[in-house]
Amino acid sequence: MEDVIEESDDAPKRTPLVLMDIDLGDGMDGVETARRLLERQELPIVFLTSHTEPEYVERVREVTRYGYVLKTSGELILRLTMEMAVDLFEANQLARRQAEELETIYDHAPVVMFVVDRDVRIARVNRQTREFAGLDDSQPVSLGRILRCVRAFEDPALCGRFPECAGCGVRGLVAETLDSGTSYRDVPVVIQRVTSEGMEEREIRVFTTALEMDGRRHALVSFLELATR
Repeated sequence: MEDVIEESDDAPKRTPLVLMDIDLGDGMDGVETARRLLERQELPIVFLTSHTEPEYVERVREVTRYGYVLKTSGELILRLTMEMAVDLFEANQLARRQAEELETIYDHAPVVMFVVDRDVRIARVNRQTREFAGLDDSQPVSLGRILRCVRAFEDPALCGRFPECAGCGVRGLVAETLDSGTSYRDVPVVIQRVTSEGMEEREIRVFTTALEMDGRRHALVSFLELATR
C-alpha cells in the first residue's frame, strides 16, 4: 500500500507518499483507508486503480487530490504523478508554515494593528489591539470601540454615524486610505477615550497602508507611541 519515491543515501529526505488502490479486498476499500490515514497524518496519497467510474473518481476527490492514475497508464505516468504529488505537497506545507508564521508575527506585534474594509468595518485585529481597546475575544470590534470612543459605547450599532465621527482624526485617515489608496506615516492624533476612571486624552501616532484583499481595497492601520496627556 505504501511506496516511497526512491532516493540515495546522500539525497535529502523527501516526503513519504502513499500509493493506494481502491480495491483492497475484504474490509475497508482504499478511499476509506486513505480518509483514516489522513485523520492521523498529513501526507500525499496517489490512487492507482482500474476504476474509471465517476462515482469512484468523486469519492477520491473528496479525500485527496494529489493524483488518480489508471493502471493502464504505464510506469512513466505513474512516476511523474508521484513526483508531482510530492512536490505539490511540500509546496503546500511550505505555504502553510509561512502563513502560520506571518499570522503569529501579526498577532504578537507589539503595536495596535488592525485591518478595515471598504465599509470601515473591522476585518481583523491583533492581540495588542484588543488589549488597547479593553476587549476580550468574544466582544465585537469596531473602530470606535478600538478607540474607546464614548459614542461607540453609548450605541455600538451607530459607531461611525454620529456627527462627531466626521471629525475623528483616525477615521479621516482611514477613509482617505480606503478612498484613494493614500498611505500615512506617523500622523499625530489626539483621541479621547473612555476609561474606568472617566475620560482620558491620549496622543497616538497613526500609520495607514492600502491593501488589496479578496479583490477589494482594505486599510492596514496601526498605532504607535501611545502617551497619556
